[in-house]
Order: sequence, then C-alpha cells, then structure tokens
Amino acid sequence: MKRFPRSLPIKKEMAVLFGINDTVIQKAISHVIAHVLDKEHPPKFSIKQHEADVREAALLYDFDLIFLYVNLLSYEGNGMIRFDQALKLIRELKQTHPAPIVLMSSFYPRGFATAAEQAGVEAILGAPFTLENLREQISGALERGNN
Repeated sequence: MKRFPRSLPIKKEMAVLFGINDTVIQKAISHVIAHVLDKEHPPKFSIKQHEADVREAALLYDFDLIFLYVNLLSYEGNGMIRFDQALKLIRELKQTHPAPIVLMSSFYPRGFATAAEQAGVEAILGAPFTLENLREQISGALERGNN
C-alpha cells in the first residue's frame, strides 16, 4: 500500500467552498479532500448545490480553496448549467475572490480544459483520479493561488 505524506502545510482551519449538486459525490469527495488536506484539522466545507449559491458565498465569505465539481455531460442535458455558464462562473469567481479554484469533471468537451485554465482555474482534475493526483492538484492550486 502506497503511503502519502501526512498532510499539506496549511493553516489550522482551512475553509473550502465546495460547489456540487450531487450529494453522493459531495460526501465522498469532501471526505477525500479532508483526508488529503489535513487529518488533524479537517477543513470546514461550505457546500453549495447551485451556481447562484456558490457565487453568493464567494462574495460574502473568505475561502482558502474553491472546489467545483462540474459534470458537464449531465448538466448540459438537464439545463442546469452549460459549458459557457461554467466558464462564466469561473471568471466571476476569479474576479471577486482570491482563492484558487480546483475544477473536477468526469466529462468535458475538447478545448474546455484550456478555456477553464484561461478563465482562471488553477487545477483541473479528471475523474477517475487517484489520491496522489488529487493531493498534487490541490497542493499545486494552493501554491499557485498564494503567488
């Protein structure tokens, strides 16, 4: 079994804005993120299921990390959020909040990752992923966001 470093060097209480509309995935990913970030001082999550709620929380509160789960395949089909809306949200978050953004998606069209990076995403995590990859992406996003 591969061992990972104990935790990332973060402040005692880290606040994470988590934008996701799937409660099953939210529970699993938030546990994984907490494990990856710090076992002794787990981060505090503010979980928002709708785009407007994510936007409002980012305006009202300070977060150390914004983690967006965007399953664009299902969103496109049910009209909740389209590709252009996801990019618009990312741009707005970058304009109003200094926290690094990690985007996770199980599906996105060709060119979306480049467009998301141009919009200001510090890291993109494709599903499925490994714990090591998640840790590297979050660590890199936090480092880039602090520069």
